[in-house]
Amino acid sequence: TIYPPTNVRVQATSNTSAVVQWDLDNDRNVDGFVIRYIHEPVSGQRDNERWKTITIMNPSARHLHISQLTAHKPYAFCVLAIRQNRQGTCSDPPTTIDRLQATHMVTNLVIAWKTSNSVMLRWEYTGPQPIGFYVNQTGRKDYLDQNLQLKGMISPGFRQDLDGHQREYLWTTLRPYMEYTFHVGVRELPPAGKEYWPREVIVRTDPTGPPFVDVPEFITSDHANTALIRLKCASEEYGPISHYWLVVLPGNFTQDDVLNLDSTSLQKSTTMMRPNQNKNYYGKGNKKVRKVNKDQDYKRRYMHEPLALRGAYIAAGIPVHEMQQIQRNDHLFTLGDGQMYDGYDNWPLDSNTKYRLMMRAFARDDISRNPDYP
Repeated sequence: TIYPPTNVRVQATSNTSAVVQWDLDNDRNVDGFVIRYIHEPVSGQRDNERWKTITIMNPSARHLHISQLTAHKPYAFCVLAIRQNRQGTCSDPPTTIDRLQATHMVTNLVIAWKTSNSVMLRWEYTGPQPIGFYVNQTGRKDYLDQNLQLKGMISPGFRQDLDGHQREYLWTTLRPYMEYTFHVGVRELPPAGKEYWPREVIVRTDPTGPPFVDVPEFITSDHANTALIRLKCASEEYGPISHYWLVVLPGNFTQDDVLNLDSTSLQKSTTMMRPNQNKNYYGKGNKKVRKVNKDQDYKRRYMHEPLALRGAYIAAGIPVHEMQQIQRNDHLFTLGDGQMYDGYDNWPLDSNTKYRLMMRAFARDDISRNPDYP
């Protein structure tokens, strides 16, 4: 015998939609469910021709949202179980709803604003009082880790009960670039404790730069002016990466110097590495002008920049797909080969100079807002 689901209940979610919920005893194996419904049911009559059916082949399903119903009409619903292509009996008596009209439902649930780790929810409610609200969230994402392996992450659900006068709630301590599903629903106050079907909104938190980028690994040097190094991708757990910078630093840079390197200053010091930046000076007469202005120009360039920045430069810009190819093929990168990479000069190295290397990764779509993630 295939027993019907129990505790079938219906709630209007708008003038033209309703959600049907049901329970099923845990020890009963089923393959799916059929939800049947009819509007303007006639008392004591079950005319099969007029019943509409929706099938869900998911044994763990316990609800179904039905839309495109006729506004303000009465409806009847019943649910039956399926096992091995056989249908059981429908829940009896059918569960009726006199009029499709959402009462205990929040409206206009929106994301007021969001960051990489917070989301502000806002909603309206004009239904019966006194009531309370409940809010909950779950999150999930898929991303490539630093070994270019596809990883999945699911955050456990969290719930908060709110006062019935609140119309907004700030979720904090969220993860960057994670897709969150938020629910806001109405709950009756104790002792009744009944909870009504919630509104849902789905949003992805903003991306940030990766939490950590591996330092390039020195492998060998076959020539005085070059070095072979191994580059490693960063995890995209905090959002897709757009591109990388390979940065060369003077050997006397401290860790604090590295952490304080902002991208704009780094680009400026990279530009200053190029000889004859002021190529609009020509002729003998202009040489004196250039000499006179040299100190002034020098001071102007460096007035607002730390002295430690001198000598730091971007040796290569590497798009993310190229970095992934380098890592997948286990290729080494030649530092100092004199070539240009994405607009940056990979200057030959000085064999008598000590260098430090670092990688910087940039989040896609987020570069303009905050690009600095060493």
